[in-house]
Amino acid sequence: MRSMNTVGAGQNGETRPGPSPTTEDNGPESLRKQAQELIDEILADTSPEHLPARNRLLDCISNHPGKPEAALLEHLMNRPATSGPSTKQPEN
Repeated sequence: MRSMNTVGAGQNGETRPGPSPTTEDNGPESLRKQAQELIDEILADTSPEHLPARNRLLDCISNHPGKPEAALLEHLMNRPATSGPSTKQPEN
């Protein structure tokens, strides 16, 4: 089990628990590994409706060889707006 530390104050000054930093969780290699895991998961999706997103991600990967964190960042920054439900309230 991981030990916990505090990561900041809540509304009333209480501290919130957070994961303790470990050497395996820090640094660019950890970020690179996490980005690669996300990319692998996205590319493993075989649904036809996600093909355009997978192709855009593949383009980003080719733009940043050996740097999955940069490829994922580019992919996320350049994704098209979704047409999901809006959180805006209708104007009266």
